[in-house]
Amino acid sequence: TLIATFLDADMSILGREAAKYDNYAGCIRKEYEFVERNMYCEKRAEILESFLPLEGSGGGIEIDGDEKSTVESSSSSSSSDATTTGKKKEHVFIYATKKGREVWEDQARQNLKREISMLRQGKIPCEE
Repeated sequence: TLIATFLDADMSILGREAAKYDNYAGCIRKEYEFVERNMYCEKRAEILESFLPLEGSGGGIEIDGDEKSTVESSSSSSSSDATTTGKKKEHVFIYATKKGREVWEDQARQNLKREISMLRQGKIPCEE
């Protein structure tokens, strides 16, 4: 759909090569430089973790020739964060379209995991 394509384009930076992603991540820190460093690292890591699918998530549900990128569940056994509706959301993919997944998914997962690891150590990409 058009909305899914737009959302994937908006999130495409996550799937860029590592150096470009790190530059982007450094720019995000500059945008939020008013936030205390430890708080920034903690909260940014939490946000990035919410983008990552749960480990072990398999394929999605086939809908109109494409797979759904998320599934909703009210189960309390899930390790994902609760949404504001009280339901738990388990991401199957970062990207909503098949093309987005083919082009960016693997690199996006690597970039997100790398930045999360850095943030948990108090490091920020491209920080001088």
